[in-house]
Amino acid sequence: MAERIDRLTSAEKQLLQTAAVVGPEVPVRLLKAVADLPEDDLDGHLRQLQAGEFLYETRLLPEPVYAFKHALTHEVAYANLLQSQRRQLHIRIVEALERTGESDRQTDVAEVLAHHALNGELWEKVCHYFTRAGTHATARSAYREAVTSYEQALQGMAHLPNDQLWREQAVDLRLLLHAALLRAGDPVRSMAILSEAQAIAEALDDAYRLGWIASYLSTHHFIAGDTEGALAYGQRAQALADVCEDEALQVDVRLHLGQAYHARGDYAAAMAVLAPNIDFVYQVLSRNPAELPTIPGLHALPWMILCLAETGDFAQGERYIEEALGIAAIGERPYEQVVVYGSTGWLRCRRGDAAAATPWLERAMVCCQAAGIVQMLPIVASFLGAAYLQSGRRSEAIALLEDAVERAMAMRVMVYHALSIVCLGQAYRLDGRLSDAKVQAERAIDLSQTQKDSGNEAWAYHLLGET
Repeated sequence: MAERIDRLTSAEKQLLQTAAVVGPEVPVRLLKAVADLPEDDLDGHLRQLQAGEFLYETRLLPEPVYAFKHALTHEVAYANLLQSQRRQLHIRIVEALERTGESDRQTDVAEVLAHHALNGELWEKVCHYFTRAGTHATARSAYREAVTSYEQALQGMAHLPNDQLWREQAVDLRLLLHAALLRAGDPVRSMAILSEAQAIAEALDDAYRLGWIASYLSTHHFIAGDTEGALAYGQRAQALADVCEDEALQVDVRLHLGQAYHARGDYAAAMAVLAPNIDFVYQVLSRNPAELPTIPGLHALPWMILCLAETGDFAQGERYIEEALGIAAIGERPYEQVVVYGSTGWLRCRRGDAAAATPWLERAMVCCQAAGIVQMLPIVASFLGAAYLQSGRRSEAIALLEDAVERAMAMRVMVYHALSIVCLGQAYRLDGRLSDAKVQAERAIDLSQTQKDSGNEAWAYHLLGET
C-alpha cells in the first residue's frame, strides 16, 4: 500500500495524506478548506484518487463526502506523514471548522474538534471541546462516553498554566466528571474525583464551588445510606447557596435535602423542601425546555411522587404523575425518563394496582439497560419485582429481587436497600419460605435502624409480623 501511495503524483499523495488527517470520512468542503488547492485541481485529483480506488464517494447531497476504500489505505497514508506535518494539518482542520461556524451549530462536531485539537496539541481547545463533548454525552445519558471525554479534558488541562482560572476550571471539570461517574455506577471513583475538587475549592476559598461540592457530597452520603451525613452536607450546601444567592445551586440543594428527608422517613419535611423546586420547573417549562440538555428541578416531581406513595395520598400523586410524564416526553433524556417512570410505577404499586404499575417499571428497566444507567438498576429492579409479586409472578419477582439486592451491595447503592430487602422477604413469604422471609425482615430492620430510615423500618417490622 505504501508503494502504491508513493507512485501517486506529489499533489495526489499530499491530498490523500491530508484526507487521512481529516478522518475515515472526508467532507469535500472541509478538505478544500485545509488542502489549499484551487478547486479545479482538487476535483481533478479526487477523480484520480477515486479511479485508483484510494477513495470513493459516499454521499453527494447535501454536500459531497468521500471515504477511504480500505482502512489500511487510511492508516498508511496517515502514518507516512511526519509528526510535525500531522500536527499542522490537525491545527488547520480545527481552524477551518471554527471558521465555518460549525463548532457552534452542531453538537456532534465537538467530538471531531476535540480529536483534532488533541492531535494538534491545542491544549486550551482540548479542554474546551472535550468538555463540550462530555456535556453532549451527558445530555444523552451516555455516561461512560461522557467520562472518557471529561478525562481527556483533564489531561489537556495538565498542559496549561496553573493559575486562578485554571484552578476554577479544574474544580468545574471534576464536578462534571464526578457526576458522570456516579450515574455510570462508579461511586467510589466519583467520590475520589469529588474529593480532588473539594481540595482545590478549599484552597481557593470559593464559597460558590464549595456549595456545589457540599450538595454533591449530600448525594454521595444519600446513595451510601448515610442519612445523617446526607442531611448535614445538604444543610451546609443550603447555607452556602443562600450566601451566594445562586438559584441553580439552591434548586440542586433542595432536591438533595428532599432526598435525605425522604430516606429518613420524614416525608412531610421532604415535600416541604421539594415544593419550591416544582414551582421552578413550571417556570422553566414556560420557556423552551426542548432545547435544554436537562430540565432544572425536574427531579423534584418524582421524589414528591415517591413521598406521596408512602403517605398514601395517591390522588395528588397521580396529578404529579400526569405532569411528570408530560415533561419526560420532551426531548430524549433517558435518566429523567427512568426516574419519572420508576416513581410512577412505585406509587401505583403502593396503591395495589400492579397492572398500572408494571408497564412503567418495565419501561424504566429498558431505559436503564439501553442507556447504561446502572446506578438506577437496583432500585428500578426492586420496584418491578414488587409489582411482579403483586401480579402473582413469584418466580420472576424473586429472581429480580435477589439480583437487585446483590447488585446494590456490589455497587454500594444503599439508598432504598432496606426496602429492596423487605420486598425480597415478602416474595419469600408468599412463596412459603417463612424462615427466609424472617431473615430478610430482621436484616431490613437492622439496616433501616443503622440508616435511621424510619419509613422502611416500619415496613420491615410489618414483614416480621407477617412471618
